[in-house]
Amino acid sequence: MINAGVHFFRKLKISPLLWLMAAGAILTGHFREIIIWYVVVLVHEMGHFAGAHLFKWRINKIELMPFGGALSVDEISDKPFKQEAFVTILGPIQHVWMIGLSFLLVSFEIIDSATHQWLVYVNIAIFAFNLLPVWPLDGGRLLFLFFARTMPFYKAQKIFLLFSFIFFLFLLLFYLTYHTFHLNLWMIALFLLSAHYIEWKRRKYVFIRFLLNRYHFPYGYKKKKRFIVPGSLEVGSVLNLFYKSREHEIMVKENPAKSLKEYDLLHAFFHKGQMRCAIREIFR
Repeated sequence: MINAGVHFFRKLKISPLLWLMAAGAILTGHFREIIIWYVVVLVHEMGHFAGAHLFKWRINKIELMPFGGALSVDEISDKPFKQEAFVTILGPIQHVWMIGLSFLLVSFEIIDSATHQWLVYVNIAIFAFNLLPVWPLDGGRLLFLFFARTMPFYKAQKIFLLFSFIFFLFLLLFYLTYHTFHLNLWMIALFLLSAHYIEWKRRKYVFIRFLLNRYHFPYGYKKKKRFIVPGSLEVGSVLNLFYKSREHEIMVKENPAKSLKEYDLLHAFFHKGQMRCAIREIFR
């Protein structure tokens, strides 16, 4: 437990947005409020870390931001669904017990009513915001898992990011009608906008990492997916049909029909550079 705590704080990074908020709070005399906000965000991120540590994920960094945090780990693209969902939900669920603790503390007069109200508000605000279906929030990550479970990974990436961006724009326009000059709103909006842009630009890289992870670290998947494809279909197009957390078998319509394991296809892609060639060429 102590080693896990030390590991957490070694990986901890604080976003410039959070420092800016802290400076503004100190200048305006809201030091207590910002400390409570920091603690709530920290506990939220500890929840994610606890789940990732439990499953022995390799953690790169934990970055704290005003509305939550970002847990960066290696090879997350093909972790089992249950693991990813569990690690994701462990962040928001921390707010439930923190609200309960606040009611307990105020009932025993350990904290005053004003502190209790602020603590409850912060927990509800961060909980609700993080569950919005927008990338890279926890709600967005859970929604992506739903897309990736029902369609190929490559297709799920594009559809989810487009949906997330459209939802974000509608949400932003709605709030701008009431809080046009709200500084915190603009800071969060700029962050989410940049997060969408960066993730869209790197989506092909994420897909390659997804394939590379399957090639080097194959899991014993319980569910299987079988494709029947024409021999003229390019190798890259077949790889675009791969699902997350599924084992794939490719039947090639030739005379006679041929069967390919996904490892054979990934080997041809990574070691022979056969992305554009027809899948029938792998047999020759």
